[in-house]
Amino acid sequence: MSKYCKHCKQKNPSINELFCCNGCAQAYQLVQELNLTNFYSYRPNDIKNKKVDLDNIPSLKDNFIFENEDQTKTVNLVAEGVECAACCWLIENALYKLKGVKKVQISLFNKKLIVTFNENIDPQNIIHRVYSLGYKVYPFSHSLLEKLHEKKKKKLLMQMAVAAFFSMNIMLFSVSMWFGDDLSSDLEQLFKVFSFILAIPAVVYSGSEFFKSAVNSIKQKSGNMDVAISVAIILSFSYSAYHTFIGSGEVYFESSLMLIFFLLVGRFLEFKTKEKITLLTENIILSDIKQTTILKNGKAVDINSKDLKKGDLILLQKGEKLATDAILLDAIASFDTSSTTGEVDSKDFSKNQEINAGSILLSDSVKLQAINSFKDNSISQIAKIIEQAKTSKTKLQNLAEKIAKLYVPVVHIFAFISFFIAVYYFNTGFEEGFSRAIAVLIITCPCALALAIPVANTALLSRLYQKGILVKNADVLESIDQINAICYDKTGTLIDVDIAIPSNLSIRELKSLKALTLRSKHVLSKKIYNQLLNIEDVELKNFKEKSGFGVKGTYYAKEYILGSSKFCKTDSDASLIFRSADKVYELKVVQKLNDNVLETTNFFDLKGFVQTIISGDKESNVKHIAKQLNIAYLAEKTPLEKVEEIKNISQKSKIIYLGDGINDAAALVSADVSISFSKANEIAQNSADVIMQNNDFSNLEYFYKQSLNCKKRIKQNLGISLFYNVFAIPFAVFGMVSPFFAALLMSSSSICVILNTIRK
Repeated sequence: MSKYCKHCKQKNPSINELFCCNGCAQAYQLVQELNLTNFYSYRPNDIKNKKVDLDNIPSLKDNFIFENEDQTKTVNLVAEGVECAACCWLIENALYKLKGVKKVQISLFNKKLIVTFNENIDPQNIIHRVYSLGYKVYPFSHSLLEKLHEKKKKKLLMQMAVAAFFSMNIMLFSVSMWFGDDLSSDLEQLFKVFSFILAIPAVVYSGSEFFKSAVNSIKQKSGNMDVAISVAIILSFSYSAYHTFIGSGEVYFESSLMLIFFLLVGRFLEFKTKEKITLLTENIILSDIKQTTILKNGKAVDINSKDLKKGDLILLQKGEKLATDAILLDAIASFDTSSTTGEVDSKDFSKNQEINAGSILLSDSVKLQAINSFKDNSISQIAKIIEQAKTSKTKLQNLAEKIAKLYVPVVHIFAFISFFIAVYYFNTGFEEGFSRAIAVLIITCPCALALAIPVANTALLSRLYQKGILVKNADVLESIDQINAICYDKTGTLIDVDIAIPSNLSIRELKSLKALTLRSKHVLSKKIYNQLLNIEDVELKNFKEKSGFGVKGTYYAKEYILGSSKFCKTDSDASLIFRSADKVYELKVVQKLNDNVLETTNFFDLKGFVQTIISGDKESNVKHIAKQLNIAYLAEKTPLEKVEEIKNISQKSKIIYLGDGINDAAALVSADVSISFSKANEIAQNSADVIMQNNDFSNLEYFYKQSLNCKKRIKQNLGISLFYNVFAIPFAVFGMVSPFFAALLMSSSSICVILNTIRK
């Protein structure tokens, strides 16, 4: 009987001779039938798969399946139990063997599984196939992904803490041995033994981050940076352990641990960068629309919004958000469409007009008919664009890995040559040859190469943070020097909307105006109310609101009205009127440029940038702002039309896009670099690469300049690390530096990278 299950490698509880359960037996048989047995050789020895209950496979609901333009469908899942590249390889190849599966994408980082298939396959068969391999799958969930990321982050932090703690303690013994001239040989030997004991848990636990990756790389017959790192750590530790037990020679335990610590810092910074570009789906975008009321057989029934289907009759109450695109069945209704258009004005709709998902009803309850299911609505299409655009962006970090793939075999060849020359040409003996080989591996260890990018990015993030600029996706730095076009949303980005309150209002009129705006649902009411915070609160009588037209009430037997000129019974052409009995005041809606907009657009104009306003607002409003800034404009564009315009411009140029509304979300992720603001819609913030804490446009110029400088420093850092390695190798090969000084030189290259990064 086998001690461990042949498939999952868990302890065998004696069910049979080979497998721990029937599920593993079936999974093993399936792997054999699909001729994918290489999985067991690719999988690292320390990886164990979780047991899966094949009798309780969940069913896949239709609202998690998305239709594509080419008649195929896509399902987004999270695969639990994926621990290594071999797991990804097995799932991908097993699914491709199902007839009807067109494309499989699986990420080891976030465990996300995206499967595209046609009508020849039941999507439930996809779920069953993955379960049969020994992995659980769930519909993609942001909260589930967060838990997986949090677990990985805690492990990296713990590994860093262990490496730092033990290296500092070993350093105490090392300093005593270096500078203790009167240190007895017995005490020195005792210090070496203590250092050896302290180094073991740090090397085994903290170094496992690199050892596992190196083993996987070797099994798949490829070399990555972790191979060289692992060899250097193991040899330097083994060399020191050998000299500890024979009682002579130098030891370098602290160098091994400091090497691990610095590399873990780089690995953690890389992980945090990747974590910040985690995707949002429509589940998050419309997460506040849990329930929708529909009319079924003449009765109002509450259902889960995700179960909405095309043709459903929706009963929407005042203040509720529409969960899917629909046409209005009643005569007239007023909606706040700011979440989809980005404009602050409410909009009136008449019978049979189409209303987008996410719009908020401002008038009394209405009936609508769904023209799309929840999963096919306009915001879900935006979510799909976000998904595709986020996964397609390249990463500058791959440059270091490409260099490492060429660099790793070269380093090991030089290490072997140095050993061969020392032993067989200079007759130095085995011990000296081994010392030179270790010196080569240590002195050329790619610590500086690993830190070159994350350290520069971290320094940039710190400088930008001090200016109120938060960079969520450091990968945008890769293309910043290629940017030659900028596109702007208008309202909330280039301009802010304000209400000019007449200065000749009496105190009583100001109190009445504040009371009207406090109880009004109009999107401009908050603008007025915020200007009257210091005015005393009063209670109105006979308050009435006619949605889409205005509000009125009485105070001290006097009627006050706020609304359109028609509602206030005046002939004024102003869009907003405040009437106090027979007095009529015009409240002008003022569009003002945000701080330093003109100066910033002039700066980019001098740089030769193509600048364009892409807005959903009326052409007259957009043209007025474009004329002030002397830049091009495109008006009355829907969210998806904005994406098309971005694609058209991107055929000739690399683009920065600035926007602040949900209508900008798809455009933001379609651009090469996307920027939003802290006061922007939450979805726009999550879709953007960069968040600015205020609307001061001088920060855009600052971000551009600092980002260019950062990319320049990254190239310099890569140059420093590579030049250092090429320059230092001959000294190590010919025994001109010991492993101890090699460790010092290796650390010095990292220090040079850091100093180059932080200099002004």
